[in-house]
Amino acid sequence: MWSRYVLKRRVDKYQQENRVLLEQHRQSLAYREVRTVKIDCSFLPDSRWGVIGKDPASPAWLLYLDVKISQPVGCSLASANVEVIFRSHHPEIPSRTTTTRLGPIITNYFGPQHIDGKVIGTEGSIRDWNASHQHGETYILGPTSSEREHMMLSATREPQWTLRGCSWPLPEDKTGLPRRIEWLVEDAVACGGLRLALVLQHDMNPFSIDVHIDGRLHGEKNKKYRFFRPMEQGNMKNLSRIVTPDSTPDFQLDEIASKLNSEMTTLNIRNYRSATRMVWQHETSVTHHQKLCLEPKSEVNTDGSDTDHQSKHSGYTQGNYTVAWICALPIEMAAAKAMLDEIHPSLCVPPSDTNQYILGRIGSFNIVLACLPERVYGTTSAAVVATHILHTFKRIRIRLMVGIGGGVPSAKNDIRLGDVVVSSPTGPYGGVIQHDLGKHVGHKIQMTGSLGKPSQSLLIAVARLRTEHLLAGDKVSHYVEEMLTKSPMMRTAFACRSSDQDQLFEAGYEHVESSETCTGCDQSRTITRPSRSFGPKIHYGLIASGN
Repeated sequence: MWSRYVLKRRVDKYQQENRVLLEQHRQSLAYREVRTVKIDCSFLPDSRWGVIGKDPASPAWLLYLDVKISQPVGCSLASANVEVIFRSHHPEIPSRTTTTRLGPIITNYFGPQHIDGKVIGTEGSIRDWNASHQHGETYILGPTSSEREHMMLSATREPQWTLRGCSWPLPEDKTGLPRRIEWLVEDAVACGGLRLALVLQHDMNPFSIDVHIDGRLHGEKNKKYRFFRPMEQGNMKNLSRIVTPDSTPDFQLDEIASKLNSEMTTLNIRNYRSATRMVWQHETSVTHHQKLCLEPKSEVNTDGSDTDHQSKHSGYTQGNYTVAWICALPIEMAAAKAMLDEIHPSLCVPPSDTNQYILGRIGSFNIVLACLPERVYGTTSAAVVATHILHTFKRIRIRLMVGIGGGVPSAKNDIRLGDVVVSSPTGPYGGVIQHDLGKHVGHKIQMTGSLGKPSQSLLIAVARLRTEHLLAGDKVSHYVEEMLTKSPMMRTAFACRSSDQDQLFEAGYEHVESSETCTGCDQSRTITRPSRSFGPKIHYGLIASGN
């Protein structure tokens, strides 16, 4: 068995070969180092083949991975990223036409998914995490708000680490199904290693495993060094492990899969508690860390504009927010803010983040609101805003672009003023197409720009919401009226318009540009539509977007 420590010295031909995974033994899948810090990700023989689900059951694989992080005293990780990619393996058989299999699918069963950990002191004393374990999947280890404030004022920054896991589709996969998974560890000072696990659904065909490791290192004067990346062009390629599924799986994985996240979280927390006994303290002033800030206190508002439903809790951090809501116009952001059940105090953001955020809660979800710069619209501006959000709020799982649209009514879709349109995958498109990007095909323009499908969990949530609306109707009118009652000054600009103000003109008629409304337009070119006996309607389908 070859040593991972001589991986860099292997000749190119030998390095580029695919290796068969020997499931009876622990094997290193990837290895990276920078200076004196080393990270290794290994396959564990505890992994099991089996089936998941019933009627019918699907072939599945329970995969265990072990990540070892070696970092001597005086050298610490700023972040570490472990990415695992699964692809179908096509043997080169000349007589056989290669099919378009894309490989196994990562299920929702993987762990750990979220861990927030804080080291209190060198004795390894940690706030009891069992209470957090019983109330959800977010585990917060560390001092209370008052204790953290005392720690900050004592000018001592304690080591801390956080972990989050996410599954993603492959760029070449148009189905949008997750086939790669990432675990990101930040401020991994006290993290000596991690135990990871996931459940794959497969089609009994061979597939490959590729593991990539990346990260940054805190060096002298807080300078961060990037890991060496052997996968870069001009250097050696990463090794792939070829896996052949067991042809007779009979082990039921459902019970293990349902507890996988909680059990892996528990295991890593126990290892973490042991590791804290060996953690050293960083005697660095708080003023030297621009991103480190105390939990903000509620601002005193003399006019009482936001105090009506502002949160009394000031214990929120960037890690508590999981939904990002992006608006293009200030009027859209005003409506979004009015829909919040609770408004939270502002938080510190990195100096490089130019966004201005409104934080709050709707139901059980903590939400980040952000708006595009004034009169700076388009896909580029939206991408910059979204990038800043993900950099500052690293646990965002759902990103929504919500705003005013220009309806395109038809005989099939009677879209009217005040209706709601939700993007939904249709045909080859994932839900949103770029209408100003296409190619000429014959005498027509074929759209070529589109977004991939949303995550499977989000599509399932939309399907469930759609089902509820079919059975019991929606509550759009109720929520709008509730908003207007809470904020009476919004009634003039945000109340639902009467049917005589909702005018539909012929498709070939051009609006009179000198008027913002349709009062100066030719009323003889309007299309008569039957009146509605109900409020706004929700439509599902493709949304055309562009610059």
